[in-house]
Amino acid sequence: MSSYFKKQFFIAFIYLIIFSAIGGGIFFGFVYSPASCQDGKLNQGEEEIDCGGPCVVCQEELLNPKIVWAKIFPVEGDLYDLAAQIENKNINHGTDNLPFVFKVYDSNNNLILEKIGRSYIMPREKKYVMEAVSLDSIPAKIALEFGEIKWQKFKLVEDLNLSIFDQSIDLNGKNNYAAFAKGTVYNKTRFDLATVDIYIVIYDLRGNAIVANKTQKDMMKSGEGKSFEVAWPKSFASDSSRIKTDMKAYTNAFSDANFITTFLEK
Repeated sequence: MSSYFKKQFFIAFIYLIIFSAIGGGIFFGFVYSPASCQDGKLNQGEEEIDCGGPCVVCQEELLNPKIVWAKIFPVEGDLYDLAAQIENKNINHGTDNLPFVFKVYDSNNNLILEKIGRSYIMPREKKYVMEAVSLDSIPAKIALEFGEIKWQKFKLVEDLNLSIFDQSIDLNGKNNYAAFAKGTVYNKTRFDLATVDIYIVIYDLRGNAIVANKTQKDMMKSGEGKSFEVAWPKSFASDSSRIKTDMKAYTNAFSDANFITTFLEK
């Protein structure tokens, strides 16, 4: 190759470097931007756009529990049970402090009682809440409202397996009670539980709740079973084939006193 062509080749090479540098500068300066947690794109292992993975934790849109139903059940005389079934639609959040209030109205829509209560609820859990009251007036309807809920993220490492076996309903009555519900609750978790709450709701064949009751078992060791019994003073059915029984056991997995704080996400 002659010295002339070598010189021309060298000059072309220099121009190529210069234009490449300019083009690269324009691309990286104005076109290309590295993945970040503020780029509005789902990248770099993010769970959602600009959150999760290497970015901040994604914030779940937290919803108040859904009220499936709320009812008032006459017990005897001026005694009533206020009960509701609620459902937590939040996937990762629950709370050990679920404030609620039952509002009781008469037939003229006058507020005759506000009964405040507190419960707990796990993520994606459907459960019952219930309060016993004494009323001076005849109630016509109730409403359930929630207070300010402080949601907690919950990391469930295993199912809280609380099972109820040997369920039975006795409608024959004895000892001044018209009906009984019995069962045995088993703690099938690997934890000793300080408290297990048990709710019993009786439905008619159309799915309408007609009575409710609750009880509690304390200090249930892992693998242990304990029998329980609840009673109603007034008859609500004459034929057990015409009713359906729902018995549920719950425990507060957020409570330090319940020995399962290892489930809480630090």
